[in-house]
Amino acid sequence: MTRSQSHSRLSFAGLLFAAPAIILWETACNKSGSSDATTQSPADAAAQAAVMQHGLDLVYKTNDPIDAVDTFRVVLKMNPTHYGARFQLAKALDLSGKPTEARPVWNEVLTAAEAINDTATLATAKARLAQPDTVSQAGMMAAGLNLLYVKGQPAAAADEFKKVLAKNTNHYGAHFQLARALDQAGKPDEARPYWQKMLTMARSIKDQQTIDAATARLQGK
Repeated sequence: MTRSQSHSRLSFAGLLFAAPAIILWETACNKSGSSDATTQSPADAAAQAAVMQHGLDLVYKTNDPIDAVDTFRVVLKMNPTHYGARFQLAKALDLSGKPTEARPVWNEVLTAAEAINDTATLATAKARLAQPDTVSQAGMMAAGLNLLYVKGQPAAAADEFKKVLAKNTNHYGAHFQLARALDQAGKPDEARPYWQKMLTMARSIKDQQTIDAATARLQGK
């Protein structure tokens, strides 16, 4: 897998396993008749743990914070006081390019951390809340990838990748994904200079798979 793919391409593993996360929650609720954590059976607790692990995998293994947001919300429906799910939801929202939506969740994390004197999490929440609600480059990339590969909106995706390049003109993945998005949006002439830049960048780090892809595209193959 190329650098452009490993750091910038939306993982479809998250898409394939999003539905089972919902099914696990529904199964747990149907068994107990309630999603209240105080009435959970061992089977319900196991289902909750499985959904939580799925969310963690989405964020930290497959780089898919957007699907992770929905998954951590499923955990919180199963257990509204789940400490880790609230923390991870706040992080996933930031990584998804939704810092304004993340702020109230961070406030909840802060309150929960204060209640149990969790100094490490308290410091993390305070540091985040002291920052402005600005969308990060990672958040813009996640939004663009979701628009391109999930929603099938390449023109809108291209706008997100352009925002990344406005902040970081040498962003490797943004060049690659913008070139693809413009092609899919029916703008091959606009895409061409990005493919040319992509070819130069790929050669500089000897990313042969991307070199081949860019070369083939520029040769019209």
